[in-house]
Amino acid sequence: MTKIWKILNLIILGLLILICILGIFYNITFGHGMGDIFDYFILCAGTIIHLILTLVARKKGKSWHMTLTMLFLIFIILISLNATIWRGNEYPWNGSIFYLPCPEKIEIKNDNIDKKLC
Repeated sequence: MTKIWKILNLIILGLLILICILGIFYNITFGHGMGDIFDYFILCAGTIIHLILTLVARKKGKSWHMTLTMLFLIFIILISLNATIWRGNEYPWNGSIFYLPCPEKIEIKNDNIDKKLC
C-alpha cells in the first residue's frame, strides 16, 4: 500500500511541476494582471516544498506519503480553481485555462472608417 501512495505522490509532484512550467512559459493567468506574480511565487514555492518533502520522505512510512499526497492534491485543486473559475477581475474566466489575448477578430465599420480590433 505504501508503494501506491508513493506513486500517487510522484504523480501529484509531476502535475505541480507541469503546472509550474506551463505557468512560467505559456502564461497560465490567475486574472490579477501583475498580481499574478504573487500567485506564480506561491505555485513555485509549493512545488519546491513538495519536492523537498518528497525527497526527505522517500524512506518514511505510508502515513507520511498519504499526508503529502492529500495535502498537495488539495493544493493542486485550489491552484486549478484559482486559474479557472476563481480567476480575478482583470482577466475573467472565458472557459480557457490559458489566457489567450484575443480569440477572435472584431471588425467595426463606422462611416467609411474601418477599424480592426484584436
